[in-house]
Amino acid sequence: MEVIDKRKKEKKWEVGDVMDYHNNGGKSNYGLIVGPTYGDEYYIAFFDKNGLSTDGFVHTVAIRGTSSVNELIRKISSDWDCVERVNAHLVVED
Repeated sequence: MEVIDKRKKEKKWEVGDVMDYHNNGGKSNYGLIVGPTYGDEYYIAFFDKNGLSTDGFVHTVAIRGTSSVNELIRKISSDWDCVERVNAHLVVED
């Protein structure tokens, strides 16, 4: 039997992607790429127990905003051992 990984590794990160970031052996954390803001910056909206937060539960990573999604991913990747795109959809309910 052979396991074939069909995830597309060449796909570029973009606004709306959900990421899983964690250190090896640690608990997964999740965030959503958002932006550009009025200042043309991109951020991670962190998922915490209260929902989405851009200024609350930040897991020791201080992202002040970046000029591109790629720069944002580089910053997150420098602080965490594993940063992966999650095959997920964000559902907003009222």
